[in-house]
Amino acid sequence: MFCIVILSPAVQAQVPPTDSDCVVFKGKALNKKYGNPIQNVEIKLLSKCTGDEQKIKTSADGSFSVCLPCECDYDLSAAKSSFVTSKGKITTVGIDCEGDLEAQLLMTPEKTDLPVEATEPAAPVAARETIVIDKLYYDYAKFSLRPAARQELDRMAAKLIQYPNLKIELASHTDVRGSATYNQTLSLNRSQAAADYMISKGAPANQIRVVGFGERYPRNQCTNGVKCSEADHEYNRRTEIRVLELDADLEIKYIDTHSR
Repeated sequence: MFCIVILSPAVQAQVPPTDSDCVVFKGKALNKKYGNPIQNVEIKLLSKCTGDEQKIKTSADGSFSVCLPCECDYDLSAAKSSFVTSKGKITTVGIDCEGDLEAQLLMTPEKTDLPVEATEPAAPVAARETIVIDKLYYDYAKFSLRPAARQELDRMAAKLIQYPNLKIELASHTDVRGSATYNQTLSLNRSQAAADYMISKGAPANQIRVVGFGERYPRNQCTNGVKCSEADHEYNRRTEIRVLELDADLEIKYIDTHSR
């Protein structure tokens, strides 16, 4: 569902109309459930008078502003990943030209499942359970993100934006090659790289915590002194996500995407 809350137009002195007269339509896009601002919402305004369409996007604080010609009706749509794409109508008919029209665009989050790699048979995830995201692996001795990892983090960033009460911990690991001190630093760098990427996509930093565990927790037999294939070592070079706080409306299910 989509709601446009029109605030009272600003009172303006009467000014003779000119070719440049317009009404400034401005406001914020907000999460209807939580009230937090939403950035990069694409707003389209189709003039019923001329057929022209204007496109704008909300800024980091959810705000937008656009000049609309007077005495016309407009079809409005607002779209953002992880939110219901919805439509509405606004008008500048009867509003003083060169005035302001303020509004709040209240957007409803989609209710979607977040697929993750199975660590046990399908079951709802709860706070403090560990989610292992498929494809979030690293090259040996590196903490740069692979393209597949970026895709996984894009999905998680969208969930953090959509659900302000969702808080996570990024816990990264290494294989056993190299010194324990080096691997501890490397694992923390991996967590930080994943966090920085999600923050660059708009995820709030205060919803993400980073930790590194070095080589201490391998997921297979590849401990010190054990000969292993590169694929087995890679399986240990991963970032896991631990849910610290979970909104009751968010359902995350395990799916088996990487068996080993």
